Amino acid sequence: MLAVIYGRWIHEPERAAHYRAQSGIARRRLREFKAGLIPPSDDRAEEAEIRSPEGDELPALDNDCSSLEGVPEEEIVTIVTGLPRSGTSLMMQVLEAGGLEVLTDGKRGADLSNPKGYYEYERATALQRDQGWLPKARGRVVKIVAQLLPFLPERDCEDRPYHYRVVFMERALDEVVASQRKMLEREQRQGEGATIDLRQAYRSQLANVRRFLRARGIPAQGICFSDAIADADGIGRTLRTFLGGHWEGGKAAEVVDPALYRERVAEGA
Repeated sequence: MLAVIYGRWIHEPERAAHYRAQSGIARRRLREFKAGLIPPSDDRAEEAEIRSPEGDELPALDNDCSSLEGVPEEEIVTIVTGLPRSGTSLMMQVLEAGGLEVLTDGKRGADLSNPKGYYEYERATALQRDQGWLPKARGRVVKIVAQLLPFLPERDCEDRPYHYRVVFMERALDEVVASQRKMLEREQRQGEGATIDLRQAYRSQLANVRRFLRARGIPAQGICFSDAIADADGIGRTLRTFLGGHWEGGKAAEVVDPALYRERVAEGA
C-alpha cells in the first residue's frame, strides 16, 4: 500500500520503488517461512541470506534497432530508465545537450540529491494507471523508472502503435542503495530499509524488466553510470550508434560533472 500511495498519489517514484522492493522481500520470506525454509528465530538463516551471492548475470539487453527502420523520428518514444539513483537524470541532461527534445514538467525541482534537477514528467511516475500522456512523448525523451516499464502500452487509444527505444542506465547495486540511503538521510528519513535485502530485490526486478523488453522486442542500450562519468565521449559514440545518427553530442560532455559521482564502490569490493 505504501508503494501505491507514493507512486500513485504523492508521485515519489524512488520511495514507491523502495517500498515495492520491501514488499517483495516480505512476500518471499513469508513463502520461505511457510515452507519451513526459515525457522522463526534462526539467526544463521539471516546470516546466510546476507552472505549469499547476487546470482547469475542479468538477462542481456538487445540494442538492435532494426525494428525501427522506416519509423519517422517524430513517432519514436525514447525512454531513459534504470533504478532510482542510477544516473537517469544525468542521461536526460546528456540527451538534451545532444539535441533531443525532453518531456519534463519541472514540478520536481533540483535539491541536494540532484543539484541539476530530476528531469521528471509527473504523469510518467504513475504509468501503471495513467497512459494517456504517452502521445506527447512521441519524438521526445522521457524518464520512466525501470519498474514501471511493463506497463508500457503497445498502442494508443486510436489504435496507433507505439515505437519505443530505451536507454537503460546501469549502476552497481551497492552504489544505488548507498545513494538512496544518503538521499533519505538528507531528507531525514533514515533507516528505511536493509541494504542487502534491497540489493537482492532490485536485482530481481531488473531481471524481470530486462526480460520484458526482450519479449516485447523493444531495443535497449545499456549505459554504465561510471562509464558515463569517466568517458563521456565514448558514451556519446555509443548513443550516436544506438540513436541512428539523431544525436549531436558536441555539448553533451559538458553536462557531465564527475563531482556528482558521490557513492562509489571500490574496484574489487
